[in-house]
Amino acid sequence: MTMKFFNVIVLEWRSCEADDQNLCDLNSSFNSNILNLTQSDIRYLNVINLNSNIAKRNECIWMIDSYTATKTIDLSRLVLSPNDNFTITTLVTIKNETKLVTIYDNHNITRKKYSSGLLLIDRYNKFNITLKLDSNDKTFKRAFQIILYLDYPDVYLMKDSGSLALPINQDLASAITNEFILKPSPQYSERLIMLTFDEKPAVNFSMDGKQYDSTNLPDIYMGKIDGIRFNLKEFKVNPNKPIVINYWLVTASCSKEIELDGKNSSASIIYPDEQDRQNQLLTSMVCAQIFSNKDGKFYQLMITDETTILPNPADLITIYNLPKIEVIQTIQSLFIPLIKTVNTFLEYEKILVIYESPYANSTINHTVPIKLALTNNMSFILDSVSSNQQINIQKTNQEMKFIYNFYSSLGENLIVNIESQDKLDNNKMKIAIYDTDIYGPKIKPLVFLDQFNVLPSAIAVNKAEMRIEIWGILSQIQFNIKHVNDKDCQSVSSYNPNFQVSSNRNCSWFITRNDSNIENTVLSTNSLVLPEGSSLIVTRLAAKSSTQTFKGPIHESYLADFVMSSSQDYLVEFIVNESNKNNDTNIFIVKKRFLLVIMGFFGYNILYMLRVNLSVAIVSMVNHNNGRPNPPLIQGNSNESNSIAIMNVIIDKNDKFDWDENIQALILSSFFAGYVVTQFPGGRLADIFGSKWLFGLGIMATSILTIISPFAARIHYTVFIGCRVLEGLFEGLAYPSMHSMFAKWIPLYERSRMSTFMYSGSQIGTVLTMPVAALLCDSEFFGGWPSVFYVFGSIGLIWSAIWFMTVHETPEIHPTIQREELDMIIANRNNDLTGKKRKMPWRSIVTSVPLWALIIAHFGQNWGFYTFLTQLPRYFQNVLHFDIKKNGLYSSLPYLCQAIVGCMAGYICDKLYASQSFRLGTLRKTANTLAFMGPTICLLLLIQIGNNDPKWCIILFTMALGMNGMFLAGYHVTHVDMSPTYASTLMGITNCFANLAGIFAPYVVGIILTNVQIEQQQQQSSLLSNDGWNQVFYVSCIIYTLSALIFMLFGSNERQIWDKNIPDNDNDDI
Repeated sequence: MTMKFFNVIVLEWRSCEADDQNLCDLNSSFNSNILNLTQSDIRYLNVINLNSNIAKRNECIWMIDSYTATKTIDLSRLVLSPNDNFTITTLVTIKNETKLVTIYDNHNITRKKYSSGLLLIDRYNKFNITLKLDSNDKTFKRAFQIILYLDYPDVYLMKDSGSLALPINQDLASAITNEFILKPSPQYSERLIMLTFDEKPAVNFSMDGKQYDSTNLPDIYMGKIDGIRFNLKEFKVNPNKPIVINYWLVTASCSKEIELDGKNSSASIIYPDEQDRQNQLLTSMVCAQIFSNKDGKFYQLMITDETTILPNPADLITIYNLPKIEVIQTIQSLFIPLIKTVNTFLEYEKILVIYESPYANSTINHTVPIKLALTNNMSFILDSVSSNQQINIQKTNQEMKFIYNFYSSLGENLIVNIESQDKLDNNKMKIAIYDTDIYGPKIKPLVFLDQFNVLPSAIAVNKAEMRIEIWGILSQIQFNIKHVNDKDCQSVSSYNPNFQVSSNRNCSWFITRNDSNIENTVLSTNSLVLPEGSSLIVTRLAAKSSTQTFKGPIHESYLADFVMSSSQDYLVEFIVNESNKNNDTNIFIVKKRFLLVIMGFFGYNILYMLRVNLSVAIVSMVNHNNGRPNPPLIQGNSNESNSIAIMNVIIDKNDKFDWDENIQALILSSFFAGYVVTQFPGGRLADIFGSKWLFGLGIMATSILTIISPFAARIHYTVFIGCRVLEGLFEGLAYPSMHSMFAKWIPLYERSRMSTFMYSGSQIGTVLTMPVAALLCDSEFFGGWPSVFYVFGSIGLIWSAIWFMTVHETPEIHPTIQREELDMIIANRNNDLTGKKRKMPWRSIVTSVPLWALIIAHFGQNWGFYTFLTQLPRYFQNVLHFDIKKNGLYSSLPYLCQAIVGCMAGYICDKLYASQSFRLGTLRKTANTLAFMGPTICLLLLIQIGNNDPKWCIILFTMALGMNGMFLAGYHVTHVDMSPTYASTLMGITNCFANLAGIFAPYVVGIILTNVQIEQQQQQSSLLSNDGWNQVFYVSCIIYTLSALIFMLFGSNERQIWDKNIPDNDNDDI
């Protein structure tokens, strides 16, 4: 674009018979001259050799001396690099003191955005124009030409389109009065100027004799052939911004304003006149037509069968809405056959049509033009699950026709409910319902209601688009279009031949005529038993309908089959007895996808039970009164009253292990050493072998290892650590594997709420484990603390057996799933599931900055979470001195609050996003920042309070983890936003890194607490018992803050470029 602009300037200068004094040759020695300009004239000031390698100077000065009445400088052809400086200055004498005043400076910040425009400097007779070029900048293609108008009434537009600001004076004391005519330059003869305004100016000005201000400025203005006359009176430079115009130079012979109304309801788009093109020796022609109407109606694009091609192959029609000037439709010859098959409605009162014809093709002499016609027809988009659109058809005495298109932006099936407001005894109306917006002789309606006196209450098209056409003498009818949901039993038989009734609501089925050779359709009712007072009504739909009614109940006998002619339409209705309406006698059948989510909820519940139980049990396992640093193998107690025999092993409730803080930290963190290793493999193995077996076997193996944990602990703590590492390995396989099954089972529009519910099992598992484990430790059951491992391990084995019996890998192979549910899942899940597998773009993923921000946010969350998870029970015992029962109860409260706040945050974010008040990225980062900074503030307050008030300590811990629950609406769902295709893989990657915090956080806590304990012993002084914990909290605050800041600055919810349609041969695949 820059090169084109530069070439235009060069040609203009060469055609100008200018005085040599107008030139500034940078290759020559410095020389400045005074230009004495005394008469009406146009002067072009040019710079040559702008980018010369042998330039002798980098500065040009023109000294202007002119006593003409008006002096206008046009800067629209000035193209400079950022460091070039262009100024206009003059000397002004004020109170016998002469000062240099700057009229214009391109580095002036306040006017920097208005670099292209008109300077009106009538009040100054002498002024200097100075250009200083950046000699180090050789890369920018500069262009320099200013146009000086002296007592010249016309200002020329030198390009076919562009923008111009007027005036752009920087003298803050100016009050400008000026009049000029804006015209196309001579090479654009026979063109009109069409204007739009960037901002509505706060000043009064005149355009072609009419006064305008911010209240009456037109959306678009088309001038006359002789230009547009501007008149500025007392324009105050200081308070007012320039008037910024966007302009187009359009061909006069085919550009006009067209107003449609009831009498003139349609008009053709005007094509370029080829004879006019030849007469003016033109190559390119641009036509502009502004369509408007005062009836509040919309436009329909009318392309007849005779219209097959535009006059020239390269012609392009672009339709813009006004006043926003956004593209709403483009038309080219190639796409005319497709556009003809679709009803195109333009839902705007005012539109702009631009017809661009770059060259002529003499082989085509005549084409039928495209028309725009006023219409009541329109299109609607249903953009949320609860969206519905109501259409009211009023009664008429003459024939009319309406067409309505409906689309689901969610890709869900649509259903139309029909309610007649009039009696249809003499109905002369026809209704056709299509499951497509394509029309033509070969497109047949799904339903055709031809002057029926009975109408079906609902028709489901089982597609994401619907077209309704209504014509004839209309009756008063109401249509309500919405998305199909599980409560809708209305359908079209061609999609759902099996009718299913429920005794608590009315249902209707429309059976369409069959054009095949089949003569009759049989309604088989031999398995139907109608509830008391209900009715089954079969109606043959025609101008004179015949009905047959079956009424219940019928016992010990079957209803007779009803034979229906295949050449007729029939309506089958199930009418509920009102007294029985609220009593559903059907057996409740859980949807199979709901069963999967419920089992997944309990699965994650158990995963966290098996992970968290040690955090409570270790309080009872360790001898806190023994300070020996080196642990023995076993520390037993021979008190027989506290001993029981299990599997020939003596289990003593008072079994205690002499494990110091470092060993306890190693034991608590050992789980994560295995958990981190299998995060990423878990996601990939699920894709290969299936999620059912990986998830189920992962929990089953972890449960078995949990049951044998007490025996491992008694052998040696290293054996116990090895057992915990194996548990982490198996849980690491299980945790990310559910993403794959989720994609196969859950429709897109249910995934948010389903995933929130299922993954909340993690928090609920933590909530349940804390108090239950505490009670078991304090009980006599199986020796106290060992029972924690036996009980939770046994629960996991029971769940595994149920999982394997009830869950199937995909809905397609489930033996008892209902057909409706299966069809709904297949129609609304990701299409990529059945498509060709793509290689992973590893290089792009690994180098993605938003992904690394996501990893850091995930790590920060896990550091704080696992610090709380593994250390909170120890803090409550060692610092607040709670007994084991209170310890378990108080340790669980924060996680309950976390689960509740997390669900609320997700619900609120969805509502705010649906209201279109906030961008999704803003909501994600806000929720994440609150989730991280909330705990930071609470921990800092906790440090100030210390252990002086246990009640406030519990409140602050609960608030900290409660606010942290908002992470579920923050970074935790960003994986799916960034990469729907590789969301499971991203979760495996970030969770792998993040769970390093599970290893290091407990270990760091152990080191800090051990060092503080050693310091206390060395100083033999009684330091505050929570000094070490304050250091632990400071570390968590720092990590929370840094993670929140990095995600805020570098995180993104935008879909990444490497996730979008990567071809199989992409060289990024490694």
